[in-house]
Amino acid sequence: MSDKRVSIIEACKKEKSINPFEIFFHVAANDFVNIHGPEHHVLDGACVLTAFYNAGGRINLDEALDKLMQEGGRMPGAACGLWGVCGAVTSIGAALAIIDGTGPLSTDGSWDWHMRYTSEALARIADVGGPRCCKRDAFLAMKTVIPYVKEKYRIQLEDSDIVCSFSALNQQCLRERCPFYRSTSFEIRDCDNYDIARALIREYSAIKGAEKCFVSLDKELTEIDEYYKGGALLIGYENGKPIATVAFRNINGHTCEAKRLYIKPEYRGKGYARLLINTMLDRCRKLWFVPTHGLSGSI
Repeated sequence: MSDKRVSIIEACKKEKSINPFEIFFHVAANDFVNIHGPEHHVLDGACVLTAFYNAGGRINLDEALDKLMQEGGRMPGAACGLWGVCGAVTSIGAALAIIDGTGPLSTDGSWDWHMRYTSEALARIADVGGPRCCKRDAFLAMKTVIPYVKEKYRIQLEDSDIVCSFSALNQQCLRERCPFYRSTSFEIRDCDNYDIARALIREYSAIKGAEKCFVSLDKELTEIDEYYKGGALLIGYENGKPIATVAFRNINGHTCEAKRLYIKPEYRGKGYARLLINTMLDRCRKLWFVPTHGLSGSI
């Protein structure tokens, strides 16, 4: 578990967004974050600290995240059921305490303030009801803290209209009872129309800073069927509309290269990146490939 916490902290240190949900989805797309688990006791508060710092909050981010890793590690798994307190809320409560330097004897008002936050966040989670969902509870806890951060620190964190894409991975999903559940259909299929793939890849290549990923773009798009022969070129569809892509190339029959992870900007923040990456990796394993080269993309 300690390795997971370290990986989460290191991933957060690389994030530049002021949107805690965007940071959450980026980090949660990694294989060191499960659908549920005590890693959220570090992840949730770390996303808030990182967004706070990126938005102009006056903290030493490295020190703050390292402190949060220690505090989050003290909260055991299943605390929501066994102790009656959600780890997502305690994680963000710890983040606020780190920002203010709050302790049990603090008299500057921060102790009171943090208690108000945690009580409101726990009430929102309780209003939805169980069983637990570490994703839903994280979203509710972060939704609750954003106005607190604005009021107390005069720091505006970006919010998101969350549409959960983890439902299929959660056997206990509340579905319509969850405020983030939508019946939106997201489907990943093998590319059967190369014009769709070309358009998505060209859109990705036009992003500033992505030029180094497209050294031989014209050749790739002209010979796209041969380029991904023996590998896979996958397209993600939301309600039948193509909005994402991911691919891998056959290198030598034993190894493959992951490529072209891209989601249209207006469809990001829904957890689709994780689904695309997991589908790609599953396909690699079925073909007995060992992925090589770092996966780059715009998600």
